Amino acid sequence: METLDAFALAYPLEILVADQDNTDRIAVIELLNQLGYRPDEASTDTDILQKAGKKNYDVILINVRIPNAECVFRIEGTNATERPIFIGVSAAGPYSFKATTLKARMDSCIESPLDRQELLLQLKACSVLAGRCAIKSH
Repeated sequence: METLDAFALAYPLEILVADQDNTDRIAVIELLNQLGYRPDEASTDTDILQKAGKKNYDVILINVRIPNAECVFRIEGTNATERPIFIGVSAAGPYSFKATTLKARMDSCIESPLDRQELLLQLKACSVLAGRCAIKSH
């Protein structure tokens, strides 16, 4: 099994962390840094759209309570069928959180505070889906 500091090498991703709360955003970024990622950050819907317009992200970790989170519908990848994988993050209870995430058309969700193992699993899956996974099966 890979070490945490080599995780990003095995499962490379371009990540944007979007959260209006500085403390929460910094906590997520620090966790991703421990895994070897160097994510970009955004704090508003406008900021998300500007950053996504300049760079193709594989994953956008977004607080589902960010104002105008529906802006994610306007973000596309390199062609009309590609777009980042959106993982909604929220401290809301499991039922209201999943309903909010589905309503916002997020691809996945993680409850806050982030469970490290759940995040690892989701990032692995995202890397595979993005076609960037460096791990080869024999």
